[in-house]
Amino acid sequence: MASIVCSACNRSMSDNSDSLYYKARYIPDAAWDSFWDEIDAAIEQSGPSAREKEEACMKLRNLSLFRSMFQCPDCGNLIAEDSDRKHHEFKPSGSTNNNLFDLDNRMKK
Repeated sequence: MASIVCSACNRSMSDNSDSLYYKARYIPDAAWDSFWDEIDAAIEQSGPSAREKEEACMKLRNLSLFRSMFQCPDCGNLIAEDSDRKHHEFKPSGSTNNNLFDLDNRMKK
C-alpha cells in the first residue's frame, strides 16, 4: 500500500514508511485477550535457545490482529481498516485535534 487519500479533502498520505505521525495501529477488543495469551505463551513456553525465542517472536508478529488507522492532518478525517483491509472513513462532528496519533508533535515542527 503506497498511499491513502482522504475523500473529504483529497490529502494524500504515504503508507510506505515507519513512525508516521498520522498513522496508528489498533486491535479489536474481541482480539485483546487472545493477543495477551499469545504474548504469555511466547514468554513462558518458548525454549531457551535464541532460535526458539525468535520463532516465538515471529509467531506474535504474524498474528495479524492489528489493523491500521490514519488521521488526515488537514481535516481530521479518520480512515480505519477493517478485517479485509478495506478503508472506512469517519468525519469529525466539529472542530477536532488533527494530530491524535502524533506522540512527538512532529506535525508542528
